[in-house]
Formats: sequence, structure tokens, C-alpha cells
Amino acid sequence: MKKLTPDQRYYRKKKKEAERNFRRMKDRDGKLSIKVTRKVLNVSIKQEAFIILEDLAKRAKLSKWEMLSRILLYQIPQYQSLNSSEINRYDWPTIKPAKTKHYKGSTGNKQITYRINSTAWKKLDCHSKAVGKSKARLVQELIMDHKQIPDKTINQKKEKVKNHKEKHENYHSKNLTKKLFINSDNVIVHKKGIPMDKWDDDEYRQLENLQKIQIKMFKDMQRKQAEENLLLGTATDDETAKYSDWLSDDPQDISEPPDWI
Repeated sequence: MKKLTPDQRYYRKKKKEAERNFRRMKDRDGKLSIKVTRKVLNVSIKQEAFIILEDLAKRAKLSKWEMLSRILLYQIPQYQSLNSSEINRYDWPTIKPAKTKHYKGSTGNKQITYRINSTAWKKLDCHSKAVGKSKARLVQELIMDHKQIPDKTINQKKEKVKNHKEKHENYHSKNLTKKLFINSDNVIVHKKGIPMDKWDDDEYRQLENLQKIQIKMFKDMQRKQAEENLLLGTATDDETAKYSDWLSDDPQDISEPPDWI
């Protein structure tokens, strides 16, 4: 049997990793975490499209492979569904290829080879089969059509989510305790403004109950957000690791809201 070179062994290892959605690895602190795998995409596109990709990446302060992954994840419809597996956590459908496949009208003059997010690669592969277009043509079209989301829009969305969360928490906390509630600053206070040092035993029992309720609500919110990001393929390493803990029913390393009292 022919002995493989170090480069060949490395390539084979990365190719095998890309068959899974995620992989286990240790972070800088030596803690085991789950990270999204990457897969090689090699296509030829117009120079104009490549310049646009470079500009988008620069403005977003991302590398070109990260920007391309974001474009594919953001613009291609969702084909995958979540399952309970820790590593192969996406179920991908079997796409019946279109009868005809459309390629670019001319050969691109810029060859790009990036190890992109494996979820983005698989979404591109599914979409290519479903719509009958080559990967190169889709990549070129998606880059040309991509519009950078303004920072103002992102901030407005974050503020809207924050306000909704505060209203949700306040509504539930006021209905689950008789004398205490969580204000907009995430602080548990008395409905009549009585300071904590003058609370009675019943009010302290309500405090303990309310803290448990708030922790559960906060974790549920984190779980939902992480799940949405995983489906989109935009989860951070921290969100991916936390979601992995939730799948294994491990309550560790799930942060709690600050300033309980």
C-alpha cells in the first residue's frame, strides 16, 4: 500500500470531517466544544463578482470565505432540519435533480477555492440540484445580488428583540408572584416598593421561586436563539457549544441573567 504524504493525510482528514455537520475540538482553555466543519468549494466566477465579494468582506470585517458562507446561508432557502444528534445534527433531504442544468454563459476569469461553512456548502448543493443551476452560476448570482444589511437595521432588530423579551418577562413574573416582579432592568423588586431588608419569609420564598422561573425563561430564550442560528448556520462557537450541552441534558456552562436582586 502506497504511503500517503503529510499533505494527503491532512486532506483526507479534512474531507472526512466535512462529511459531518460539526466536530469536537478543544478551545484555548482546553475545554471540549463543538464547532461547525468546513468543506472546499472550488468555482470560477466573474472578476466583477470577486471584487464585490472582497468589498462585502472588507465592510463586514470578515474573511472572504466567511463572507461567502454568510451569503449562501442568508440567501439560499432552508433545506435542512434539526435532529437530536450531537454531531450529525442536521437531516438533509434527497433532492431530485432538475431535468436540465444551467451553467454560466461564459467561463469565469476568477477561480476561487475556499473552505466554507459545511452547512453553507450543503445548502448550495441542495439548491443547485433543486433549481437546475451549477454551483458556479449560483455563487456568482448570489454574490452579485447580495445587499449588505445596514448596521442601523441590525441594531433596530436587536432593540426590538430586547424590548419584546422585557415585556414577556415582566408579564409572566407579575402573574406568577403576588408581591414581587422583575423590572425592565432585570431586577426583582417589590410591587409596593418595600426594600428587601424588610421582606417577610413569604416574600423571600417568592423571591426564590421567581429566580428559578427567570433562569428557566432565560435558558429557554437562549436555546431558541441558538436553534434558530444553527438552522441558519450562523451560530457562534459559544452558541454551538451551549446547544450541544442542551442536547445532552448538561446544564453546565449556560450563563444566567445578571443582577438577580
